[in-house]
Amino acid sequence: MTQLMRTVDAAERAYSKAAGTNRDALWRAYTSLNATNVPKIIALAAQEPSSPTAFISCEWIVTNRQVAQDAPQLFACGLEAVELLRDHGGATNPTVAPQCWAIGHNWDWWHKSSLEFLQDVMTKNPDRDARGNAAYALARLKNDECEVLEWLQTAPDYMSDRVRKSAVEAAKTTDSLTVRGEAERFFESVVQTYSNCPVPVKPESMLGERAAHHLYELQHLGTGQVAPEIAGEDLDGQKLKLSDYRGKIVFLSFWGSWCSPCMAMIPHERKLAAEMAGKPFALLGVNSDGNRLDAKRAVEKKKITWRSFWSGTNGWNGPIPTAWNVKDWPTAYLLDSKGIIRLKLVGFDGTNSDNLLNRTIDRLLKEQ
Repeated sequence: MTQLMRTVDAAERAYSKAAGTNRDALWRAYTSLNATNVPKIIALAAQEPSSPTAFISCEWIVTNRQVAQDAPQLFACGLEAVELLRDHGGATNPTVAPQCWAIGHNWDWWHKSSLEFLQDVMTKNPDRDARGNAAYALARLKNDECEVLEWLQTAPDYMSDRVRKSAVEAAKTTDSLTVRGEAERFFESVVQTYSNCPVPVKPESMLGERAAHHLYELQHLGTGQVAPEIAGEDLDGQKLKLSDYRGKIVFLSFWGSWCSPCMAMIPHERKLAAEMAGKPFALLGVNSDGNRLDAKRAVEKKKITWRSFWSGTNGWNGPIPTAWNVKDWPTAYLLDSKGIIRLKLVGFDGTNSDNLLNRTIDRLLKEQ
């Protein structure tokens, strides 16, 4: 098992250090070795699941780059590795914080074995960092489940078959509000009890800071929450407030001229603005260019007719994107006439995004 893991690790290091056309060939070599060796490793680990080598092998599989990316042929091995860890003392081993982190960031919320493993780590592990990372991972997975259950209610056809099937099954016994409450409690636990536990992949960063951002988003930026106020200046330096648009449906789009998907979205937004002319609707932007002139040039070139907040010289790290926890660009929110968040879109999916947005706007207009 050790030799098989070393061979894969050596191939991954070679790929990571490579450049140019050789990099593609080294990636293929690495993925081929992974596809061959990971099933062999888990099969050997299953023969003596309580051995130290089996434990190390299972830890290695859970954090394996391709298993974490949900490579279909390897993820079954990842689940088996978690089951072996769960059933043979892995949850009490003080070194499992990285595995908890990997599960919370890269795995799906509907895998019962991984949830049980995290629960066992949180309640039984003697190491505080391991318990903290387990609580944080459970919080993230519950947050994911909450979002999926909300999508099931608002736009089931926007989901993949696999996700929709899992959401339908979960909805038989729970609902998004219940799951949101569970996520909040886990995040609160991290903030209150494990705030200074380090992030395994970035030890200088602490769990409490990460959890606080998620908790704020759950409590203030989730579907059904009243959107936080934005008060600032537009690109021309004129005062602008989000609350001035109460009484109208508002599409709030976070964009930047540096962001290719944002630029690809603008013709669709321009079409939306034209179609909604004369209706109780407003399109507003939040621009993330650190130089206001870059933003104004984009406005002129792309024929943007709606106003945008300017987030200041810190660009995407400015006060408005920071307050709204925007990490992915573009991100957009649809608010109803009372300022309540009714839809959040991350990224841009062309016609699918258009259809979902138009359908939701039509529903809100009928509600008014």
